Amino acid sequence: MNRQCVFSGKVYGEEECLTAEQALHAVTLGAAYLMEKEDMIGSIEVGKLADMAVLDESPLDVDKLSVKDINVHATMLGGDVTVHQTANSESKNAEAEMV
Repeated sequence: MNRQCVFSGKVYGEEECLTAEQALHAVTLGAAYLMEKEDMIGSIEVGKLADMAVLDESPLDVDKLSVKDINVHATMLGGDVTVHQTANSESKNAEAEMV
């Protein structure tokens, strides 16, 4: 979405950046379409398989440079749910162990 080089910080082809909506579509409905599985995946609907993530914030509502900083609380992939610890909960756990 930002086309910013992680090494130099330079932005390449800014006019070709995707919007958050375009990027989200590309990895959900767009990917399902390319795999010819839009009846099974790509959106959250009754009867479809649902791989998803529970995020701290919506990538549609934050600045494009901040999307990489959104915390993932949990993921569901192939029916397996994984709860992720964030940096804040890890530091709280460490503090609790010290007491």
